[in-house]
Amino acid sequence: MGGQAINELAAGVVAGTFAIVPFHPIDTLKSRMQTRAAEYSNRPLSLFNSMVRREGLTSLYRGVASPMFGYGLINGSVFLSRGVTRDVILAGDARPLTLAEEAAVGASAGFWSSFARAPVERVKNVMQVRNSGGVHAPYTSSMACARALVRDLGFVKGLYTGFGSTVAREIPQYVFYFMAYDKSKELLDANHAALGISSHFVPVISGGIAGTMCWIPPFYSIDVIKTKIQSAPVGTYSGMADCVLKSYKSEGLSVFYRGMGLAVARAFLVHGSIFFLYEKTKFVMDNFSLFGKKRPKAGISLSADEGIEAEK
Repeated sequence: MGGQAINELAAGVVAGTFAIVPFHPIDTLKSRMQTRAAEYSNRPLSLFNSMVRREGLTSLYRGVASPMFGYGLINGSVFLSRGVTRDVILAGDARPLTLAEEAAVGASAGFWSSFARAPVERVKNVMQVRNSGGVHAPYTSSMACARALVRDLGFVKGLYTGFGSTVAREIPQYVFYFMAYDKSKELLDANHAALGISSHFVPVISGGIAGTMCWIPPFYSIDVIKTKIQSAPVGTYSGMADCVLKSYKSEGLSVFYRGMGLAVARAFLVHGSIFFLYEKTKFVMDNFSLFGKKRPKAGISLSADEGIEAEK
């Protein structure tokens, strides 16, 4: 793995690890609204009050260990596969990607990241949605949940239930995700001064826009199906189509949109943070060695005393 690929991976890991945890309670509320909204009169505020009152404030952080340790790997794989696929397509050419090529890069990132994302979100959803004894978490920890799922159901059914719906969501999301980010960033880079926006916030706003666009229907509706399949006992649904039909018959069309406001709000915050951390981490890794000595950049003299100039 080349140095650039390592930097892509490391920056993605840092971004994914530190951007997810602060906003996990919003994700917990979203998952409950998608699967158990009727218990809370279909209102997020009622859900929040009920969870805090009956299950305790910590219930909002149920399952957080799974994304805390897993989303770094997920986002690392996203940015790594994005960088590798882009390099393969360009083959050294210094040109922008075509629209079709950008879509291919995003689709590749979505597909490969699904292998890491599916088990992480399977454990997370079980911990967030299920209860034991009415008010307690189903397992003592995310690790205990993962072990129990594998012990009772086997590795594939235990951790990869919902893999198909994960791929079905991830590929189209990432087709648009990076395109939305790149175009938003391009516009803001050219106009941030006129808009009175600091250049440091350009990745935040661009990432927030990209994340928000990927959490509106139909992407969000696929996520509803995925959450239902992953959190329900195995055998509840035979597949995505069965989940769609059963959900529609029992809850109506609105089931595919419930909790979307929470998802969109979280998406702006999370993905704005992800791209901010990714850009800053990658900048540091691209320009500094592990020991703090600046790496040579093309055409830039690092030290007048040393007389060192990078190769052009």
